[in-house]
Amino acid sequence: MATRIPKIPTKSSLLSISLESADNVLDFPIKGEPEKPGVSEVLTERNQFSAASKEQLEMEFDQMKPFSDHRFKLYTGKRLEDMVDSIRNYGILQPLILWHRREEYILLSGYNRRNAGILAGLKKAPVVIKENLSHEEAVLIMAETNLRQRSFSDLSESERAFCLKQHYDALKSQGKRTDLLNELDELLNSDDNAGASTVSESVTRSQNGETPENEASTVSKTVTRFRTDEKLGEKYGLNRDKVAKYVRIAGLIPPLLERFDQGEITFLAAYDLSFIENTAYQEILEEYLQGGYRLDTTKAALFHSYAKEGNLTEKTIAEILSGQKSEILEIAKHKTFRLKPTVISRYFTPVQSKKEIEETIEKALELYFSKDEMKEQTVVKSN
Repeated sequence: MATRIPKIPTKSSLLSISLESADNVLDFPIKGEPEKPGVSEVLTERNQFSAASKEQLEMEFDQMKPFSDHRFKLYTGKRLEDMVDSIRNYGILQPLILWHRREEYILLSGYNRRNAGILAGLKKAPVVIKENLSHEEAVLIMAETNLRQRSFSDLSESERAFCLKQHYDALKSQGKRTDLLNELDELLNSDDNAGASTVSESVTRSQNGETPENEASTVSKTVTRFRTDEKLGEKYGLNRDKVAKYVRIAGLIPPLLERFDQGEITFLAAYDLSFIENTAYQEILEEYLQGGYRLDTTKAALFHSYAKEGNLTEKTIAEILSGQKSEILEIAKHKTFRLKPTVISRYFTPVQSKKEIEETIEKALELYFSKDEMKEQTVVKSN
């Protein structure tokens, strides 16, 4: 995987210092292949930064293509205004990362810098060009750079799910992506995030056996998955179960994830819906929601149950959302729980009906899990 590295000309001593650690980043030899026609029109050679420096590259904003899998929302409000002011004063200090695929240059990292640069009146920006990436590596670069440049608590729910999924996959592929992640660490390292732990550090520690329990090479996939969840949980202040749920939620289609971000779908409901692995069924569900049907945690639990057992159909989706299926009774068909008489008598009177008892238990469970979610969100924000 070859990389072309721009040397950003100094605008001030501040710029020189901020880019000092990036001078040798991604420093790999480029295979001797001729430059494709038209590239010289897109990329502009710049002055040499040092005697041993390499080609200086800039690219026009309108030559950059958006990445189809980009999942992150652009800055707005004061955060965007501050970035625009900074770029007007100092320029774009950190290069944008592009993926050279076929005849296109696809933007992986730097969407906010590009947007703010355009608003500041710039036409182009310094760039780092990545060659010979797989699609999987391109997605990982996008996720890692966004997470390093923001804090986890700043991300929306769907962005958290996406980042955790990519980091989860990276940790499972130990050794395969360490070099790529280390390159990104070097490029993104600055005083602002020097103390931040990165996923590549987690990968390296795991390779060296530096885990709570030294992982044997013969460990089962189940135990490996458990420890991967645990590592990510420790990193982001989440418990292992929460990480596992986020990873599953990342598989929802974008419209459902947007509802998750807007609070229309709760965390537990989003997790239950993630078991609808057939995207066509997710799209059908979204169509019903657009038509005014409402989704609550009980209906989402029914979707979970039917999907997991392979019994979900378009008809079932309509019946669940319309309320034609009795939520409590349908769940009881699949799994029955019994409460001891002493527990019932402790909280309920003999004259209360079965339905009233069930409704009270359901409300108590919803309250319990909502408090658990609020507690974990507080932990995330404190980190």
